[in-house]
Amino acid sequence: MQKRQLRYWTVSYRTRPGTHTGKPLTTPAVVRRHHAAMTAQGRADVTLTEHLMTRTESPITVTDLPGPGEPTPLPPLPATAHEVRRYFRCADYGPPVLPTGDRVRSFLAWVADVRERHPAGPRLIGASRYPDPATLRVRDVRVVISQRQITPDQLPA
Repeated sequence: MQKRQLRYWTVSYRTRPGTHTGKPLTTPAVVRRHHAAMTAQGRADVTLTEHLMTRTESPITVTDLPGPGEPTPLPPLPATAHEVRRYFRCADYGPPVLPTGDRVRSFLAWVADVRERHPAGPRLIGASRYPDPATLRVRDVRVVISQRQITPDQLPA
């Protein structure tokens, strides 16, 4: 199982029509400067939010995918999280997101069909070839996104 974490921050403030939230910021120094600038400009209700996205990938077999016509079940929502996602992908080849078991099976069938229609050696661009669908490793990807309000002094050094 592979696990990756991405931490980022957003600075928000109140405006007449509602709340404005800036783009995600990835370094604490930039977050501090942006927060200080919004506060110095007299923006109302300047808040700082820390977001943590945890993505885990684990191998899954085609037989373990959700059945035909079934939606992809979401993992349980941890108490600290506000959003979860689940999808599939083939390691090192194909689209980055296959949202259902049906889409995985359809993609693998397409790869098999292309190989079958080009018996003399199917080729992609250049010298690379279409892979054998039996060698493609299907991955179960789960994403959990948590967020919490913090103050500038709670940012990492």
